[in-house]
Parts: sequence; structure tokens; C-alpha cells
Amino acid sequence: MSQLENTQSVVLQQQKDQKLYLDVQHSTDWVVFTSIIVSAIISFIGFLVTINVVRKSTQAQIDSNKSLIQAQSDLKIRELNINRKSEELIELRKLIQQYISCGVRVRYYYSQSYAYSDDSIFLKSDHAKFKNELRNAKIDFELASNNIFTYLVVFLEFHQDIQLKMMELISVVARMIENEKSEVEYNKNITKFLNEFITLQNVLKAFLQNEVLNNKGE
Repeated sequence: MSQLENTQSVVLQQQKDQKLYLDVQHSTDWVVFTSIIVSAIISFIGFLVTINVVRKSTQAQIDSNKSLIQAQSDLKIRELNINRKSEELIELRKLIQQYISCGVRVRYYYSQSYAYSDDSIFLKSDHAKFKNELRNAKIDFELASNNIFTYLVVFLEFHQDIQLKMMELISVVARMIENEKSEVEYNKNITKFLNEFITLQNVLKAFLQNEVLNNKGE
């Protein structure tokens, strides 16, 4: 009887140990599972953070590239505008020189036409030649004036003044062709022409210089 009781006691003790062992194992599995879940969550959060950082970095790079491209485009446009304006100024300088050259021709042929305006038969052929050259010089002078008009801005007072002076001088040249035989008319016309022509030369030079300075300022 005593041996049987001891045997049962051992069995019961073993069952108690077995139960304790199962509880510890179950607790360990839960800790591992929880650690895996937490690790997965942390990894996922890290992944999201990385994606967000990469996205922001990529967007910043895109914005930076856009700004750089826009700046380069603006610089290129500015360079093209400067080059175009420089070419226009070169052309304007040529037109002003051409205008002055035409004015000098008008003065020369007008003087020659008057000098050979005598009724002498020996001078008639020379007078006709210089008269014809004067008409051609007048036409070229008007064309040179119109070429400069294209560079003038109608609403600028200074430009309006230039255009008005040039048109007045064209009228003077027209009167010069009509009256080159009378000494009184000749002196009157040539004096008026020279005074206005010299004034216009100075005005046009100032106009060109002002355009050059404006181009540099841009």
C-alpha cells in the first residue's frame, strides 16, 4: 500500500512538472510572435519613411532641375535679345551713315546745279546732268529717312521730334529742286538745309548713343 502511494505521488509530480513546462513553452512562443510582429511593423514604418524621404528628395531634385532649366532658358532668351538688339544697332548705325551720305550728296548736287544754271548754251548739258543727279539724291534721301523712321517709336517724344525734323528737311530739299536758279532762293535754301541737316546729324548721333546705352542696361 505504501509503495502504491509513492508511485502515485511520482506520477502526480510528473504531471505537475509537465504542465509547468507547457506553460513556459507557450509563453516563449507568444514573445517570439510578438517580436516578429513588432519587427515587421517597425520595418514597414521604416519602409514608408524611406519612400517618403526618397519621394521628397526626388521632387526636390525635379524642382531644382526645372528651376535650372528655366534659368538657362531665360538666360538664352536674354542672350538672343541682346544679340538681336546689337544687330539692330549695327543696322541703325549704317542707316544713319547712309542718311548723312545722302544729305551730303543733296547739298553737293544742289550747289552744282545752281552753279551751272546759267542760260549759256555751254552750261546747259552740265546743268541738266547735275539737276538729274539732284533728283536722284532727293529720292535716296527720302528712302534713307524712311528707313530710320522704322526704328522710331511714335509715342516717345524724343523720337517724334526726330521724325518731325527729318520730314521738315525733306520739304526743304523739295523746295531746293524747284528753285535753284535764283540766287536769293539758293542762299535761303542752302542755309536752311545746312542748319537743319547739321542739327539732325547731332540728334541722330545722340539717338544712336542712347540706344546703345539702353542695350547695355538690359
